[in-house]
Formats: sequence, structure tokens, C-alpha cells
Amino acid sequence: MREAIGYCGVVSAILYLVIQSLKTYLAIAFYRSRTERRNPVHSLSVLTPILSGDPNLENNLRSHLQVLPPDSRIFWIIYEQDAEAKRITARLVEGSQLPIKIVPSPEIPFNANPKAFKMQLAVPLIDTQYVCILDDDTVPTRETLEAAMGALESADVYTGLPCYMRGANLWSDLICHFVANNGIATYLATQCFGPPVSLNGMFYVMKTETLRSYDGFTRIMPFLCDDYALARVVKEQGGVIHQSVLPHTTRTHAETSRDYFRLFHRWFAMAMVLFRDQSLKIQCMIISLLGLPPFLLWFSLLSPLAGWWGWILLAALLMTRHGLIRLQHSVILPFPYKIHFLTSLISEWLQPIHVLHACFSKTFYWRKWLIRIGQNGTFEYVRDRR
Repeated sequence: MREAIGYCGVVSAILYLVIQSLKTYLAIAFYRSRTERRNPVHSLSVLTPILSGDPNLENNLRSHLQVLPPDSRIFWIIYEQDAEAKRITARLVEGSQLPIKIVPSPEIPFNANPKAFKMQLAVPLIDTQYVCILDDDTVPTRETLEAAMGALESADVYTGLPCYMRGANLWSDLICHFVANNGIATYLATQCFGPPVSLNGMFYVMKTETLRSYDGFTRIMPFLCDDYALARVVKEQGGVIHQSVLPHTTRTHAETSRDYFRLFHRWFAMAMVLFRDQSLKIQCMIISLLGLPPFLLWFSLLSPLAGWWGWILLAALLMTRHGLIRLQHSVILPFPYKIHFLTSLISEWLQPIHVLHACFSKTFYWRKWLIRIGQNGTFEYVRDRR
């Protein structure tokens, strides 16, 4: 019986290595097949919904001002009652050479997506040819903006590759390593099976006329996952999403374990909406490439029960896994990127917990709100907002 369980671990270990190798091969193959045409950045408006609480907020916004071209028009959308965000942006506006407009946001209407509602406030103010949606914790590069200009000659939406930077504490670092483990496979390897099923809501660019043809952000306001909701609108209109291989950096701060688990509960609950919405073919691809490996990694811990050689197999798996992830980063990212061996493992071992939590609980916190998400991505506030 002991050996039989061990052999189950051995099979899991081998399957895990095969899938990890396949993901790495597919991601690098897509990267090498994608040519990013670059055009000069011009006539660009940048919409950034801002919420205080992130210790990196001021540095991130300052980085925006350093990267964006001098003729960019910047719209910072801030809650009227967010005094800290007002103080931070006032300091930056005073020393900036770029035209910045502060757009005050009232309290979010009931059952309206907070981010979509805030961005819609700035849509009537846009008078440029292009519009960029940029989160306050995300920093693009001039190269990604130039690639967006080139891609939008033939595509309707340009979206980038997220690259999370190391966190200041364990919980933030676990968030970083989750994306380091999965981001390249999620956004690049899956492209070998068809067009993008979603876009990255932290940073995307489109023509202003395209955004207005979608009625701005009003059509996605009832949905909690705004980036996937917008991707659905693009597809319904016969549009094309260009998934770039160029990264943009971001950093998400989680102060405590509660912040960490709340964030992942929300992420995976919204991922379940995306998953249920796909065809059987795409669902099988998602399960095989993204959903199954963390469970196989757990079962592979049983391989030493098969004998001494099971220990060798497990050690080889862990070292090969780390090497494959580092290979993805070294080939695809244009800058050095280091991941921590143990933190990366812990992050992947935690994934099944996040999956099961999202499967059995559709109610979670987002900022100060307790929210229940529906099967189709709509949502309701379970508790009165404070």
C-alpha cells in the first residue's frame, strides 16, 4: 500500500514536469513568434483611478510622470473623501510639467463596479486619439507604450504582460511569486491555443473612438471583473485583443495574512467566472496548463514512499521546476528578475487552497465592501458599505 501511494506520487511528479516543460516551451515559442511593432507615442490620454492605502502610491505615480511623453494628458480619478490621495496628488501636480487633471469621484452607486464607474467619469473629458487605462500600482515603459501605438494599427485593444516586483513583506512577496510562477504561462503560453480570453486590466490601450463605440465603461459597470467584462465586449463587437510580450511592472501590497487571503479569494472567484464562460476546449486547456500543476505538486510529495529513488525524483522535480521558471523570465523579460526558491514553492502550494475557497465561497471582501459574485460576473453588496 505504501509503495502504491508512492507510485501515485511518482506519476504526479512526472506529469508535473511534463506540463511545466510544455508551458515553458509554448510561452517562449509565442514570445519568439511575436513581433512588436513600435510607433511614436502621441495624442494619448491616461486614466488612472487612485485610492490611497498603498505605501508605494506616490512613487508609482511619480514613475508615471517620468515615463509618459510630455504631450500626454493625465486624468487622476480620486474619491472626494480620500484626503490622503488628494495630498499625494497635489504634491505631484505642483512639481509636474505634464498636464494633469484631478477628476473627483462621488460615492460609488449601488452595484456599480468601482473602477469602471470612476473611469467613466473621465471618458467625456478625453480629446486625444488614444486612451490608456493604467492602475495606480502599475508602471509601463516607453517601449510598451510605443508597442501599443504599433499594435493598434490592426488591433482594437493592446494589453501588456504583468510583472510583479518583490514585496516588502512575506505576504506581498507571496503575491509577487504567484504571478512570477503563473503570469507568463497565463498570458503567453495560452495564446498558442487561440486569441486571448481576457486582457490585463492593470494596463491597456485603445483608440478613443473604439472606447466610445463600446459606450465607454457603462456596459461593464454591472460586472465585478472589469477587464474580463471589457474583453467580452470587444469580442461581441468582433474586435481583436493584442497580447503583448513586453512587460509592465506592478507591486501589490498586503500588510497582513488577512489582506493576502482576501485578495486571492477575490482573484480566484473572478477567475471562476472566466472559466465557466469558456468553451470545453478552452476549459480543458486552462485545467491542464494552469489548474492541475499545483495539485500535482502536492501529490508529488508522496513519491519518496516508493523508495529512495523517489527522493531523488522529488529533488529533481523541485530543481527543474525552479530552473524552468527562471528560464521563462531570463528569455522573456528584458531585465534581470530573481525569484526565491522557497517562497515560489509556498506560493504554488497555496494555490489549491485558493481554488477550493473560491469554489465554495462566493462572498468576499474588496476594500471596505463585502461582495457576493454571481455566476455571470455580476455582483451585489452583502453588507451596507461603510
